[in-house]
Amino acid sequence: MHRSAHVDTFARDNLPPPDQQPPFLFTRPELWYSERLNCAVAFVERHVRAGDGDRICLVSPSESWTYADLDACVNRIANVLTRDLGMVAGARVL
Repeated sequence: MHRSAHVDTFARDNLPPPDQQPPFLFTRPELWYSERLNCAVAFVERHVRAGDGDRICLVSPSESWTYADLDACVNRIANVLTRDLGMVAGARVL
């Protein structure tokens, strides 16, 4: 099993045994990620860091969000969950 930064290991501990999991085939280069991945950084923050924060990333019938908008919202939510509510990496949020 790969090392994880998650302190709450409920999700990982409750996966089916490896022999009952489907094969995970990542043969295309665009699907290759490091062993440890922060999805918020990989899918949102990297665009802001690259200078593309003003690009549209989400569109709904009533509004659109840029990568910078989404990044700011994700950071606000993460701070409330960790600083105010004491959640740890890997904790489950519904």
